[in-house]
Amino acid sequence: MLYLTGITGFKPIVGELQSDSFAAAVGFVAGDQIVAIGDDPVILWEEVGLKLLAKAVEAEPVAVNVITKLGQRQVRWIDFAQLPNALDQADL
Repeated sequence: MLYLTGITGFKPIVGELQSDSFAAAVGFVAGDQIVAIGDDPVILWEEVGLKLLAKAVEAEPVAVNVITKLGQRQVRWIDFAQLPNALDQADL
């Protein structure tokens, strides 16, 4: 839970993933903290969901900036054009 100047919510930290999930396939690992979607910084899970939904409508790749458990900044790319294939395979 994050408390910052009156804002409450959960920090966007990736939990346990199934190895055959869409998230794992694009490179997310448990412990990744999502800090930006594209150029837009995020501090709460709610923001992540809204920003990813907006990007999914565009059906184009988006950079998701993370800080790993080891403190390294990395980028995970989500190609929303591939999402229909993932839905067909039910491996989200």
